[in-house]
Parts: sequence; C-alpha cells; structure tokens
Amino acid sequence: MDEVKVCKDYDRVIENVGGIDLLLLGIGSDGHIGFNEPGGAFEPGTHCVNLTEGTIEANARFPVPCTRPN
Repeated sequence: MDEVKVCKDYDRVIENVGGIDLLLLGIGSDGHIGFNEPGGAFEPGTHCVNLTEGTIEANARFPVPCTRPN
C-alpha cells in the first residue's frame, strides 16, 4: 500500500466535500491528541504515524484495526 497516496487521496476527499467543520479527537493518556504521538513533529493534513504499544493496547477495545509497529 502506498501510504502517502492514501493520505493525499483522503485529504482530497475532505477538500472536495468542503472541509471539516467539527472534529472530535481523543486525548491519550500521555497527552497525545488524535493519534499524534508525543515527540513527533506536527504535520498538517493526513499522515501516517507509528503508534506506541501503549496506544495500541489502550485502543484495542475499539473496533478500529490498529497496525502494530515493525
């Protein structure tokens, strides 16, 4: 899978529907917001991040698949 293309395609969909008016994001136990792990540079737009084991475990109860880091 080409993650960069998938992210750009997703951003294009958001743009085509007129943007996002309201977005509810979770705050992780270590303070990260919306799966942006601490210590990473802030990147606008859709992008991929490597989730920590703690984040994966904390979100295992939700029906959204998480990919484990390599």
